[in-house]
Amino acid sequence: MTRFCKSLIELSFYLVLVASPIHASDGPLKQARGDMLAQIESIQLATPRGEKARAIIGLDFATLPNGALTPAGLHKKRAEIANIQQRLEARARAQGIGTLRRFSDIPFMLIEAPAAALDILPTFSEVSSVEPDRLHWPSLSSAMPSIGAPAAWAEGYDGAGYAVAILDTGVDKGHYLFGNGSKVVHEACFSTNYPPLAAVSACPGNVSSSTQVGSAAPCSIASDCWHGTHVASTAVGNDEAGPYSGVARGADLIAVQVYSEFNDFNICGAPQCALSFASDQIAAMEYLATVASSYNLSAVNLSLGDGQNYATACDVQEFAYKAAVDNLKSLGVATVAASGNEGYRNGVSSPACISSVISVGATDDDGNLTSYSNVGAILDLLAPGVSITAASPGNALSTRQGTSMSSAVVAGAWAVVRLSMPAATTEEILDRLKSTGSSVNDLRSGGLTQDIRRVNLDVAVGASGPTSSQISYFPMVACRLVDTSVSGTVVSPLVNKDFLVRDRAKTTIRSQGGSGDDCPDLSGAIAAHLNISVTSSAPGFLRVWPSGQPEPQATVLVWQSVASNAFTARLCEGPECHYDFTLKYYSEQNVTRLVVDLLGFYR
Repeated sequence: MTRFCKSLIELSFYLVLVASPIHASDGPLKQARGDMLAQIESIQLATPRGEKARAIIGLDFATLPNGALTPAGLHKKRAEIANIQQRLEARARAQGIGTLRRFSDIPFMLIEAPAAALDILPTFSEVSSVEPDRLHWPSLSSAMPSIGAPAAWAEGYDGAGYAVAILDTGVDKGHYLFGNGSKVVHEACFSTNYPPLAAVSACPGNVSSSTQVGSAAPCSIASDCWHGTHVASTAVGNDEAGPYSGVARGADLIAVQVYSEFNDFNICGAPQCALSFASDQIAAMEYLATVASSYNLSAVNLSLGDGQNYATACDVQEFAYKAAVDNLKSLGVATVAASGNEGYRNGVSSPACISSVISVGATDDDGNLTSYSNVGAILDLLAPGVSITAASPGNALSTRQGTSMSSAVVAGAWAVVRLSMPAATTEEILDRLKSTGSSVNDLRSGGLTQDIRRVNLDVAVGASGPTSSQISYFPMVACRLVDTSVSGTVVSPLVNKDFLVRDRAKTTIRSQGGSGDDCPDLSGAIAAHLNISVTSSAPGFLRVWPSGQPEPQATVLVWQSVASNAFTARLCEGPECHYDFTLKYYSEQNVTRLVVDLLGFYR
């Protein structure tokens, strides 16, 4: 059985009884009775005979999110939720319905019940809706330069002072990209033991939750449990002088393990797999709301999904989840989620489909949509998700692809933009990322969505620079600036080489093996669009930065033997434009051939 088919079956084993909306001013948000009955019936039909169904039940209780309450108000809210939960538990217990978990800041409960007992739920006045406690799969480096991260770092915007929380399969915090543990400021684990599905908690000691040091260690299934380490590294890893830093390389990391280990071939399509219950994710988000201010939490990343296709916002299918997301949002914390890897042209998976979640799809480094990325009218942003080299458990590196990586890029970008706009709301930061992003259309077969914005981090943090609406791109016939096969290897390893892209005489350009005859005068340009390719007999990397500025620690190209990358080279730092750029490469041996073409410029 495939993972996708399995996930559709498993949806019916879990249900959520949900309370009124998290914003009391919106009025009670209740599931229509017919929808509730249909949801219950579908769960009953899919539950194996003799097995109990898990559920999250919620209370018909209007409340405000934590960020809108005083400490006394928050204490009162928690007491009222607990009182209603206790009252409902007493009534439900008589029907064989037991409580597995209470939520304290949002009015929901996780229950376990015989399938037939679900029929009684609509008669309880406290219950406002029913929904599955869905299972989610993980949504399976050259990305940083392609979104302008090195330029943002050079301007002092690297996410320092903020934290990003990664809800995933756990993090190998001792990896050198996490400072051998110094970057991880807090850990937690929320996981499930559920024998009917052969699910075992991946928390230390198989407990259901922990906030102790070491509690977010990776789960043990090698095929899946690399995921959290890689995602976390993509968001916030720091390679110092090396090429593998994440987007917010200065930010702190809160690692949260939310997966359970399943040992059933019928569920996994393999002997074992790691899956995450929505209820564990909700518990994690509720916990993060209690520590957000202590760690200056900027964003929560969810590189996971249920594999289903939602063409419109799924708020009425995800009441409990949305309440947890909105609670974080009230505290200034964004929730970022992968759109999914099923290749949908008209929708995204859950939880990315929730209206208050920042949904993210995948492009390659050149800004082209990937074949696998889910895309739809409700998609918020795009970010690179191809050939992302980042940390893997055991101090290793691995290159992966998927919307998981794209989501992590945006979660990291959120901390960087937040540093440049510390008083901004989540809506204002999202608007900033959209308004400064590159427009991408879905040109794939059957593609429908137009003008999706791909993150341009350097422009987003350019406080004194122009916005995207004020910038024009001028494409041109490729002008060759460098070709070392013509002039010899005159660009020597670890030696700076300046290129004068504003000088019509182009003497410097010609000396590097390119004719330069068709190169325009770029005076006034803020960036040049370059393509660099290399064929080498040894591994290496290359850096490009505005002349006269400090050399950055990030690279624009990394190679083993052959590599190519089109990227935007910033020619400005803040309000000052230099128009020239400096190139330096490192290789264990001299480069066999290095080619640099000018493809266009921004002014």
